Amino acid sequence: MTAHLRLIIGSYSGLWTAAMAETISRLPVAQSFFDSPQNIIGSSLVIVVVFFVVAVVVNRRMAWVNHTA
Repeated sequence: MTAHLRLIIGSYSGLWTAAMAETISRLPVAQSFFDSPQNIIGSSLVIVVVFFVVAVVVNRRMAWVNHTA
């Protein structure tokens, strides 16, 4: 049961991260940031940090759910 729940939450967090990256890249301020070649590392770092934060939050939430079950 928990494996299925983790898979569902993990796929939703992955979709959320992709949607957030897409939304950020469409902002007018972010257009120049993402288009300039020297900021490719910076934009990749931003996406990785956002994904890491989401993974940590989901992991903490799942630990709390498993603890209270």
